[in-house]
Amino acid sequence: MSARRLRAGAPHSHAPDPDHATTIGVYTMRLAGERWVSSGLPGYGFIEKQVRPLKTPERVVAVSVAESGSVYEAGRKFDLNVRDVEAPFWDLTRFRFLEGAPFSAEDDRAARQVAVINAATRMRLYGAGPAVGRELEYEGRTFRVVGVVADVSAIQMTTFSDVWFPMGARAASGYRDEIRGGHIA
Repeated sequence: MSARRLRAGAPHSHAPDPDHATTIGVYTMRLAGERWVSSGLPGYGFIEKQVRPLKTPERVVAVSVAESGSVYEAGRKFDLNVRDVEAPFWDLTRFRFLEGAPFSAEDDRAARQVAVINAATRMRLYGAGPAVGRELEYEGRTFRVVGVVADVSAIQMTTFSDVWFPMGARAASGYRDEIRGGHIA
């Protein structure tokens, strides 16, 4: 079965990934010394120092890889896929918003605790009612839902998640200097 067929057969899914004819991605990096080689995901620091200064791209958007996280709502725990994205992620991708809107560049810069969730997460956390303006907890902090998007198939590597948070709202700032680990551009 082809990936195209898997994607087409996924319930309520569509492909919000960027147009591959006009975008490129940085998904891995390689470090090498005289007697060693190491490769893996780039870190945010690598993207900032080596990719963002390039003159050719019109824009560079850093995105964390989706990871498993526990989200709480009204004292109930939900294990979901979460990822941090810079605000321009929403301009680059083709998500269909069912409710609300993406968080803004100002939300990202100001480290506002806001979130976008997918339709399945809305149903699990809040039922069939509206989610915008509702709250969820993640890593001991309270986030306000600002948007709900159509569900995305897990094979959409660069866009799939259940919850998207602003990169600027990360609890720890050490990621900004990491050369390796956990991000793509």
